[in-house]
Amino acid sequence: MNHQKLTFVAIALFAIFAAACSPAASPTASPKTAAAVSPTPLTIPDEISVPVEEPSYRAYAKGVQLYECKPNDQGQLAWLLNEPAAELFDDKGNSIGWHSGGPGGPTWEANDQSKVTGDTAKDKVTGKDKIARVTVDGKAIPWLRLPAKPGNGQGVFGNVQTIQRLSTTDGLAPVGGCDPAHQGNKRPVYYTATYYFYNVKP
Repeated sequence: MNHQKLTFVAIALFAIFAAACSPAASPTASPKTAAAVSPTPLTIPDEISVPVEEPSYRAYAKGVQLYECKPNDQGQLAWLLNEPAAELFDDKGNSIGWHSGGPGGPTWEANDQSKVTGDTAKDKVTGKDKIARVTVDGKAIPWLRLPAKPGNGQGVFGNVQTIQRLSTTDGLAPVGGCDPAHQGNKRPVYYTATYYFYNVKP
């Protein structure tokens, strides 16, 4: 296991442990508990819908949104998302891979070596953001839909073209504590989400 993966695992495990021990943590079913129950039909906002009824795959994520204290577009210090770091589980609660970030965009990598990366670049024609976001719960990160770059591998993520993030809990940027004395500091915030993968374009 390389240094990057060790750092990733350490961050995710730290956040999960901290959330479990904190009385202020939002209660949520673990992926194993959730997988044992028939999924509740979701009402998906039109802004992030996908024109097919069934996804090709679904994964439950449990980990962190890692924020860094740095200048925003207005030059003011703020907690900005650095990358996600989460373990992925299938419907039976089995660990099936990892979700992480990087210069190329958010990535989902399965244990079968297949991998898909979200396309976060702005549209070259319209200049608009390709990621569609909807805030469903003001106490959690938004639900979203984003197109995928060409997949890698022949496994579960090999042919994915669209990704949804739904049923989120927690994960919002920290409030306060980002000032010149703390510039460059990083802070993990626990979150959970369900990711849906589709083999069609949005």
